[in-house]
Amino acid sequence: MKRKVWPPFLGIVGVLFLGFTWTMGVPLETFFFAVPAVALITLLNLRTVRFCNSCGATLRSQNAFSKPAYCSKCGAKLEQ
Repeated sequence: MKRKVWPPFLGIVGVLFLGFTWTMGVPLETFFFAVPAVALITLLNLRTVRFCNSCGATLRSQNAFSKPAYCSKCGAKLEQ
């Protein structure tokens, strides 16, 4: 369930954040800076967060450019 809900959840949260930013009346230049920043953060979250099949733990890699390979709770190998 977590795997199916995670990508749409991140997209919705990103759009909501941009909507609140727009509603607060920030300058247009700031808003145009926020759009790629939110997109980058969303992509990094999609890439670094994994879910363990064995115990259901949510795992986040400390390195933004690599995916976790093993579960830190139960030690099971994670699907890539």
